[in-house]
Amino acid sequence: MAGVKFGTLTMKNVKLGTAQVKKMYLGSNLIWNLGSFSDATVDYSGSGPFGLSSGDYTFNVISSTGNGTGGQIIGDVSSFRRLNSVVSVVDGGSWHEVGDVLTLEMVGANWSQDPRIEVTAL
Repeated sequence: MAGVKFGTLTMKNVKLGTAQVKKMYLGSNLIWNLGSFSDATVDYSGSGPFGLSSGDYTFNVISSTGNGTGGQIIGDVSSFRRLNSVVSVVDGGSWHEVGDVLTLEMVGANWSQDPRIEVTAL
């Protein structure tokens, strides 16, 4: 992760007491975003369980090709049991970077092939 520069210093890990700081603002401008993704596209649509109807479902991030952890999205699932799109990001997790591919697990259902998304914005 690149970090944020203050003069000649680069800050990569900011804590307030023992709590990890995820975002910092200078006025209304976001100056620090600890890899919390805000948008993603479908990298692999996966294969959902039989009997799954089309609609919007919640998915948790279970692994990443980068150093990021965590995250949760609402995804649109087709009648063919495939992830079509990311409807919204509920929790962007931490330490993700643009280009990371995240493997998802649907809340409440096991997929035979887990879908994946690619992070496109922090």
